[in-house]
Amino acid sequence: MTPLRSFAATAALLGGLTLGAMAVATTPALAADPAIVEAAKKEGKLTFYTELPTEVIQGLIAQFNVTYPTIKIDFFRGSTTPLLQRFESEIAAGRRTVDVLTSSERRSMPLIERKLLAPYTSPELAKYEKGFQPDHEYFAVYTLNSTSFAWNPKVVPAGQEPKEWKDLLDPKWKGKIGIQDPLTGGGTTAWIITMYGHWGEGPWVDFMQKLAAQGLRYGTRQNIEEMVISGELAMIAIDYPDFVEPLKAKGAPIEWGTPDPMMLTRLTIQLSATAPNPDAGKLFIDFMLSNEGQRTLAKHGTMPALKSEWPKAYDRLKTAKFIPSADDLEKQKFDYFQAKLREFFGKRG
Repeated sequence: MTPLRSFAATAALLGGLTLGAMAVATTPALAADPAIVEAAKKEGKLTFYTELPTEVIQGLIAQFNVTYPTIKIDFFRGSTTPLLQRFESEIAAGRRTVDVLTSSERRSMPLIERKLLAPYTSPELAKYEKGFQPDHEYFAVYTLNSTSFAWNPKVVPAGQEPKEWKDLLDPKWKGKIGIQDPLTGGGTTAWIITMYGHWGEGPWVDFMQKLAAQGLRYGTRQNIEEMVISGELAMIAIDYPDFVEPLKAKGAPIEWGTPDPMMLTRLTIQLSATAPNPDAGKLFIDFMLSNEGQRTLAKHGTMPALKSEWPKAYDRLKTAKFIPSADDLEKQKFDYFQAKLREFFGKRG
């Protein structure tokens, strides 16, 4: 198997370390393989595991069913770590449940190594700029995820909202910040480790110690977001524009910033090696990568991989500075980071 393309190559396609210059092809939608379409119709269903918000999933299913009304989609939604744990435990138990699942490049690579994914090259990949997608057949990038912070504008006065990471350390926010529990893994943990590589050990230790001393509230990202929206907390330390935008669209009082830098994560879609409905799964992957699927993601506030389908809400990201998730660093210093995470965030009042 050809190794995964490095972020450096992707960054070059993104215009250095900004997204402003990313070029994309805008070729018309490609016809799905007729044999796959017919086989998928005979299967008549598929099961989808994903971390996408429920309203986004429902929008995607509704749009998919406009073209393929006879194919029923069941889904299970959860945070990435428990979702993948469920996927792997089901396979270990001999249960063929999942057809398609989403994750991140970081979390998907081990699935390839353990032979849990099936190869599939969607015809829709031809419309993506050469080099943007991984140079193997086991998953495709379908959306981009940038790491920011978010706050309640009804609680945080105008002009006092955080603009840079250091603003989270302001004493006035003590006891008013929530965070996805870093001891449970996930995007917050990835961001913490990534900032080690960006800042260096000394400044990183200093920042994390001061952040932990802010009297943080710990929980799942969804629970912390709910507390921010209700006004119980002023802000969430680590959040994602593509999760905040759907909340804003429903009228929730929450806003996100563009600190320097933002961690960029490429999210992937893949076919299970034990898919009970592999052709329906392939058809759904085609849809997700198509202009129609990408446009549907954008309509619901998610940042699609095709820049031509970006919603206006993400215009501010075109000049933002990005760094890649430090996946290799996490592997190299795993024990060190586990110890530091416990040291920083393990002391709970």
